[in-house]
Amino acid sequence: MIRAGVAALNRGDVEDMLATLDADIELVPLRGALDGSVYRGHEGMRRWLEDMHEDWKDFDLLIEDVREVAPGRLLVQATMGLRGRSGVTLDTSAAWLCDMRDGKAFRIRFFADTAAALEAAGSSP
Repeated sequence: MIRAGVAALNRGDVEDMLATLDADIELVPLRGALDGSVYRGHEGMRRWLEDMHEDWKDFDLLIEDVREVAPGRLLVQATMGLRGRSGVTLDTSAAWLCDMRDGKAFRIRFFADTAAALEAAGSSP
């Protein structure tokens, strides 16, 4: 389901991406650790996409690994390819935890690196 959601995101198919997410999805992006931003529900995911497009002309994710680190909790490791409005490009590693319910992600939390995600994986959601 995670791979299908990321594939839909990369091809710009918002509806297919949302179909992989619980209606009550909660997304905590990397900047959420700094400013407390959290996106909730499918409308929140749409706002997140709008915010991403304000900052980045293009972005895509390449999943490197998905593994279960606790019951119902997946660690996703990926590379993000970003191109800013100024033309600057950035390829960076990404790690996030996905909490799953009934086969869909209901909480996604981004982390600065895999070690931070693994440390958080041992804590309560």
